[in-house]
Parts: sequence; C-alpha cells; structure tokens
Amino acid sequence: FLAMIGGKLCRVPIRVYAVWGLRYETSTGVARFILKTAERLTMTSATHVCGVSDSVRKRALAERLTKGTKIEVIGSGSSHGVEIARFKRNDKQVSERRAQWWGAKERVPVLGYVGRFHPDKGIDLLISAVRILSSDIEEGVLLIVGMEDGIHISTAQSTLRGSKWRLEITGHVDDPEEYYPLMDLLCLPTKREGLPNVVLEAAVAGVPTVATAATGVSDAIIDGVTGLICQERDPVLFAEYVRRLLK
Repeated sequence: FLAMIGGKLCRVPIRVYAVWGLRYETSTGVARFILKTAERLTMTSATHVCGVSDSVRKRALAERLTKGTKIEVIGSGSSHGVEIARFKRNDKQVSERRAQWWGAKERVPVLGYVGRFHPDKGIDLLISAVRILSSDIEEGVLLIVGMEDGIHISTAQSTLRGSKWRLEITGHVDDPEEYYPLMDLLCLPTKREGLPNVVLEAAVAGVPTVATAATGVSDAIIDGVTGLICQERDPVLFAEYVRRLLK
C-alpha cells in the first residue's frame, strides 16, 4: 500500500500491483473497512493491476476496487505455477509410500489438508465434517501437512477424541509432494483464496479435492471433474461430498 502510494507520489512511470487475494473478505467491522479501503487506494495508485485468478478479478470489479480496463489476469491465472515433474504421480512410489505409512495394517481412508492451521482456512468446518463422517465411516486418518497459525492442533484433537479417526500432523515441511500420494482426497474448507496452489499440486498427483466455494477455488477445480465444490459452508454437506468421492 505505502510503496504503491509512494511510487505514485514520486511519479514512477510503471506501477504494477499483483493481487494474490483479498484479505478483507474474512474481516468484519472497522478492520474490513480499513483493509478494503487500502485495496482500493492501492489499485487506484497502480498503473497496472494483475489478478492472480479470474475470480479475484471479478470480485475486485464487483466490489468496485478498480476499473475493468486496469485489472487483468495473465493466461488462466497462477500465483507461481506447479512444477509438474515434482508432483506428478508415480504409481510405484505411491505403493511404496503407502506401504511405509501403513505397514502391514489394512489401509483406511486418508483425508489430507495442506496449509496453515489458520481460521481463514476454515479448519473448524473440516473438523466438524470429519466428526460427522466418523458416524458411518468407522476409521480413517486426517493428515494435516502444515503448521499452527492461529488455531491450536489440540482443538482438532479434542473434537475427534472418542472416534477411531486419528490425526496425523507433519508441521511445516519443504517437501509436500511426499504426502499427496498418501491421500485419497484433499480437503480445502477455505474462506478466502487467490488461487489455491495446493489444489493444482494435488491434481498433478492424481488426488481430487473437495473445497468450499471461496474466491479463487473455481479457477483451480473443474467442478465434478477434478473435484467437488461445496457451495455452502455446511459441515453436513461438506461431509457428504467427501463421502461421495470416497465411495
């Protein structure tokens, strides 16, 4: 914000603002007003605005943050792309990794989540959905690849206590590609995104996603083909979508 305003005051001829998401979407009250005003002033001060996805572009226009002649999306949109060779599924490696994970035990469903353990990511919805699933899918694993950021892992642990579903937490990792092959599904219960790279990474690894209909999600999932988009923030409906794909 300050850099863009400063650039305009100093008459820098080309000022590009890359919009990777709209933080105010999950804010309320005064905080929302301040963040939204900052977005509008930043875009006004820029000579070019580059949206990370088409749905971010559409949201910015709908909220009148900028003009349609100023904001654009490069290609189909992307934050930093996906290195296909790194995430591409290898069936032999998948078998080996799952054997290491399970050993001699019979394999049960594995739901994955990759990202920060943060309120904006909708973790509460995911935990509630898993709790609902545990009523008819007796045993399973919720694999969380990421670190605490605003929500304590103990919250999830206490919610699942008493069921045969277990929680596996890796903390921060530099090699998420090692974990996608362990998943049957990726879950993304997010409240806001720019363009979720984890969905694209999972798709390259052959793993479908069940996600909420947040900004950016529709740019990463072909609904009904590479995953399912839950239009309502309803744990019962989210659980039903997960159950449908597991079956």
